[in-house]
Amino acid sequence: MFTFLNASFLVGLLAVSLPFLIHLFNRQRARTIPFSTLVFLKQLQHKKMRRLKLRQLLLLILRALVLGMVILAFARPSIKSGSTVVPGSQTQTAAVLILDNSLSMGLETDQGLLYQKAQLVAHKILNNFSNGDELHLLFTTDLTDVQIQKTIYSEARLIQLIDSSAVSYKYGDIWQAIEKGVELVEKSIYPNKEVYIISDFQKTGFPSEEWPREIGASSAIRFYLIPCSDAEHDNVGITQVNLLDQILDKNKPVRLKVEIQNFGNRKVSELLVHCSLMGKRVAQEIITFPKRSSKLVEFRLIPTQRGLLNGTVEIEEDDLVLDDKAYFTLMIPEKTKVLCVGTGQSVRYFKLALMPTPEQESRFEIETITNVRTLPRSLDEYQVVALVNVPPLEGSWLDQLRQFVESGGGLVIIPGAQADLKFYNGHLLSRFGLPVFQQTIGQLGNTKAFVSLGSINWNHPIFQGMFKKKVRNLDSPQFNLILKTAPSAQVEEIIQFQNGIPFLLSKSLDQGKVLLFTSALDPGWSDLPFKAIFAPLVYCSVSYVSSSVNKANVQIKVGQTLETHLQMVTKDLFVVKPNGQRVRINPKAMGTEFVVRFSDTDLPGVYSLYSGEKLLQKWVVNIDPRESDLRLIKFNDLEKSLGNGVWKLDPEADFVQAIQKSRRGRELTVMFLGLALVLMLAEILLARGVKFSSTSKEVQT
Repeated sequence: MFTFLNASFLVGLLAVSLPFLIHLFNRQRARTIPFSTLVFLKQLQHKKMRRLKLRQLLLLILRALVLGMVILAFARPSIKSGSTVVPGSQTQTAAVLILDNSLSMGLETDQGLLYQKAQLVAHKILNNFSNGDELHLLFTTDLTDVQIQKTIYSEARLIQLIDSSAVSYKYGDIWQAIEKGVELVEKSIYPNKEVYIISDFQKTGFPSEEWPREIGASSAIRFYLIPCSDAEHDNVGITQVNLLDQILDKNKPVRLKVEIQNFGNRKVSELLVHCSLMGKRVAQEIITFPKRSSKLVEFRLIPTQRGLLNGTVEIEEDDLVLDDKAYFTLMIPEKTKVLCVGTGQSVRYFKLALMPTPEQESRFEIETITNVRTLPRSLDEYQVVALVNVPPLEGSWLDQLRQFVESGGGLVIIPGAQADLKFYNGHLLSRFGLPVFQQTIGQLGNTKAFVSLGSINWNHPIFQGMFKKKVRNLDSPQFNLILKTAPSAQVEEIIQFQNGIPFLLSKSLDQGKVLLFTSALDPGWSDLPFKAIFAPLVYCSVSYVSSSVNKANVQIKVGQTLETHLQMVTKDLFVVKPNGQRVRINPKAMGTEFVVRFSDTDLPGVYSLYSGEKLLQKWVVNIDPRESDLRLIKFNDLEKSLGNGVWKLDPEADFVQAIQKSRRGRELTVMFLGLALVLMLAEILLARGVKFSSTSKEVQT
């Protein structure tokens, strides 16, 4: 088949008519001059004129052909022929090789891993290119372009990259890789533009919305689809692991919710799911669930030690083992350091509530400051600050306190006799986005007029594990004096009085939490300190806000960026990856804080951020559950999206000839330029003969 690679130049063929037009418009009529002595030469003159006109016609044709050959050469003619009999040069190719190395390519089949099969196919494809061809290599999990100009040495480098690559734990966006490949080949000046996709063609690697969609590629691009998997495979994977409790302590049950999904078309029977903590199996369950469904499993764990505890949830191995394990962490604090600022009896009752029972270990380490002039300059060593019946505080220290909460600290505010409403409303509460106190209700010490507790949100994390049994008939304290707050949709009301006024409010502030009580711990305000609910309520309230700094179970997907904000950086920062590798990082200053970002999350597991020897934060990184769904895309839809130039190749067959046949074989540009040169030489020689003979045209008898 004869084609033109730059067909737009064919418009220039209109210029072929120029020599004829010039000849027609510049014709000169010969003058007749009677000359009696040349009458007998007329017959000879007619013969010469016929010869001259024939030469002029040949000149016109030659000049038109020269123009035509030059224009055709610029249009880059080519012919689909692998025969060497046809003169011309081999048409150069720009190709992108897209290699799917996402997690799903780690599927184990009878012939080995799918990715090993993909590597062998890539080797066969590389044999189809000639020296000088432009090659690009893209991985679906990393769209960094590897470009080479094919030579013996560059091809060896490309083969080395393919052979040294491995299945990634990351999600592979096949469609995005195809779009990138189209962008690369469209920039090339080479006529043959090819995109090779070696993949399992997992459905989740393509857009879920507006599908099929047109890629908008040039019709000159040819797509070769090489599927490494010819059938859908069943698979079961762990899709979510979540902690249901926020307040964690040693020897107290912790609830863990695990979601397991059956992505296959067959029922799964008696699947063993087990949970391990610090390498020791602590719980297990056997489940059965139908095809294309999910199952929630709840484990109850009892941590027997403090500190950061690593855990895993695993299911029985199947053909895709990379998604059979998920990670989580439990941060059981060694000591929660509490700074208690305040005066009066309320401080004493507050500290008594945090004292451990005889059978418990002391969880809190309390430091009390009664003189506000001796407040610490730094709050870095504390996890919780409690303002209990505080007098007015300096604005600069309150600003520092807000930064402490925003970075993950906890704050408990309990008013008292020293509560200056002007200070509370104008400086303290407004700083933390809390509703202001509108008025006092009741009378100090008046036990005849009181209000009891009303609505309680028992589902709030504060009450998780507070009681062994659900409590509905609570022996309510009697409150003689309360502070009414303004209504606010920005806070959560945990406990209300019977009259609907909030008693305990919660507010999240960036990474930290704030709790506000609207009555004091002083006996003149209420008998709360003498009720059974008092100690558990205060204990769990402080535990709740201290859990703000427990970021250990913040879960990220493999390949996503880890990020945190630090108020101060004094030593070198580094991240320890799940494989033990230490990676040094440089924080970026942003305003008054430092932003730490880490993107090398190529492995599932626990990542730890250190400043020197001090542990600052932990992240849990798990795989993207989209990779567990092994359903395949419909090739008809994919062909509609890519256009007409789509070839589906069998990886087991010899597809080299199929690729060669689909290409524009030999380019004839040089041949057409050579013909133009030959015709130009012929025109020059013929033009000289016409010029020598043209003098006879001036005289006619």
